[in-house]
Amino acid sequence: MPESPLRTVRPVATVDEAVEVLREDGGRVTKARRAILDVLFEVRDPLSVEQIARRAAPELDVPSTYRNLEHLETVGLVRHVHFGHGPGLYELVSDHERWYALCESCGAVTAFSPADLDPVRVTIDERIGYQVRFAHFPLVGLCRACQAPDQA
Repeated sequence: MPESPLRTVRPVATVDEAVEVLREDGGRVTKARRAILDVLFEVRDPLSVEQIARRAAPELDVPSTYRNLEHLETVGLVRHVHFGHGPGLYELVSDHERWYALCESCGAVTAFSPADLDPVRVTIDERIGYQVRFAHFPLVGLCRACQAPDQA
């Protein structure tokens, strides 16, 4: 399921494919954009702008990293998610989209497939008429380890 009907998502498997998407879109393939893509392909987990800037190159500053990530998101290569009250985190768009659950007690984050919530999404659509996505913000609750023993 695409993240949004208003935004084109373009999952790619390699940095070279991402570079080709940038070129097709008419965007420049700068050293900074290439470094950001290298980091996101290497780590494969959501990262903050500061983490990306630190890993990408010593000379890459946070403001230019924000600008480049915004462009990569506009092109459909990157998306951002929010875990709690912290900064937005960025990750590559993928054919195997991940959604997240966040434990409000210990802060654990669990990734899962959108298909795992298909029954819930069908129920919401049937009852209130919304086709929901949980891509931008995580589901929030208590992980098994933090639940009271009588609730497990």
